Amino acid sequence: GIVFLFFGLIMLQPDLGTGVILTVSIIALLFVAGVNMKFFFGMGAIGLVGIIVLILIAFKTLLEHLF
Repeated sequence: GIVFLFFGLIMLQPDLGTGVILTVSIIALLFVAGVNMKFFFGMGAIGLVGIIVLILIAFKTLLEHLF
């Protein structure tokens, strides 16, 4: 939950590189700590939905600037 808050704040900059590094680092730490794989699948699904939403927002913004 906290990671999503920090990632959201970083994406307001927008600074994708820092957000990706933060997210990958947290995922690696959780994996090494031995978190259940179901957690990773759930977080992956939420991340996929987030990526789709970001793409749709970017596409909408692009269309507004073109027309």
